[in-house]
Amino acid sequence: MGLHVLVDDADEFAKMAKSNGAELTGPFVKEDKRIYTLHAPERLPVTIESRN
Repeated sequence: MGLHVLVDDADEFAKMAKSNGAELTGPFVKEDKRIYTLHAPERLPVTIESRN
């Protein structure tokens, strides 16, 4: 089980999340998508994605 979030700008979201202490992996580029992953509290996997 996990959470998938589609945002307008994954890089900007990642920057904000990192500044608030989140540990992210990425970006991974797949087709026209930029993807980051992180683990939320309780280790829930979260995928953050934007399309170019």
